[in-house]
Order: sequence, then structure tokens, then C-alpha cells
Amino acid sequence: CYLQVGQQFSIRNSIAGEIGTRDIQMDYISLPIALKLHVNDLAFFRLSAVLGLNVNYLLNGRETISHAASKVTYPAGITIPKDPGYVAVYDGVFVPAVDKLEYVSNDKFNSIQLFAALGLRSDFDLNDDWSINFDGRANFGLFDSRQTSYVNQLKNPSGGADFNGNPGAPDLPGQRREIYLAVSVGISKIITTKSKFKTKRTSITNRGGNNAPKPRGRKPKG
Repeated sequence: CYLQVGQQFSIRNSIAGEIGTRDIQMDYISLPIALKLHVNDLAFFRLSAVLGLNVNYLLNGRETISHAASKVTYPAGITIPKDPGYVAVYDGVFVPAVDKLEYVSNDKFNSIQLFAALGLRSDFDLNDDWSINFDGRANFGLFDSRQTSYVNQLKNPSGGADFNGNPGAPDLPGQRREIYLAVSVGISKIITTKSKFKTKRTSITNRGGNNAPKPRGRKPKG
């Protein structure tokens, strides 16, 4: 199935005013594998615990920023862009307005991601032919969505200068995990099968066999 996972962070200026957002959008093709453990099994209602593993293939990953022109604070170790409009001053950096500027491109993300899932599923039988089910799961990314080479680049800054003039990196180092909730509602057709009834036929056999003595015939009187 097709899956979109996203995160959004607020961008604030040097006086803590919100000026924009930083958006992470991941598009996956997901192959879910699940195991159901029945909690109860009534005639019309069934509740199950669900344990799952989702294998996700990345179609497109991107991280963009959008903000108004303002003055922001760049942490130590973060490269200050040399593009027009970025001006470093003694207490911050003046930045221009940008709209959906790509900050991290698709090639910086892993193509395969695994998610562990935990949740509950309930099935209600509406009648003998139809049932409705509700499925809710919490999904946890097992690995960082970014490639190891890119994460190592953040840990060992070697790019353009930061606010203090030292080599910088595009972002702060640190692990990142994706977590999302999934809720689904479905309707199922109940199909029952019955084997055909077969009439059993029995035959009477002569248990005595061919060697059994035959009854004597009576001679007529006279």
C-alpha cells in the first residue's frame, strides 16, 4: 500500500517568534506483515492484539523549509549559507524569505525502512454474511531514515563556516526516528463452506465364510 509519513517543526527567530516551518515528507510503498493474537472469541465480537512488521520502500523523501525574512540564531556547528540575503551580525543571522526550499534531498535518505507495529483489531459480525472491523496500530521506525554517510557528515563538520568561523555541517547531529499512528476501518464478506453430505452404505457379509456347515435338507415323509 501507499504510505505518507511526515514531521513538521517550527522555525523561530532570534526573539522566539514563529516565522515558518521545517517539513519532512516521506513517501513509501509499504508491505505489512502482521500476527493476530485473539484476546476473546465471542459469537459476534472478536478482539485481537496485533504485532506487525512493515517493510517500506522509499519512493521520495525530502526536507523543505519555508519562512519569512527575519533574524535567526544559527547554533554552533551549523553552516551559514553564502546565498544572497544571508548576513551574519553580532547577535544572529539575517535570512531572506523562502518557500519550500529543499534542505535535504532524496538521495540523503535510506531506500528501505522497517517499522515495528503494535495495536488492536476488533471484528463485529453484523449478520451471518457481513462483518465490520476496526484496526489501530502504533508504528515505530527501527532505523534512522537518513543514510549513514549523511549522519556521519553531521557528526564530523567539514563544510562552510558556522557563526564562529569554524567548519560547519548542514544540520545538528543526532538520531531521528519516525513514529506514526494508523487507523483503518473495513467491511468483510463472511463466506462459509460446507462439505457435501454423503450417505453411507453398508452391506451384510457372511461372516461364517464358505466353510460354514450348510443346514441339512429334510426328506419328505411317506
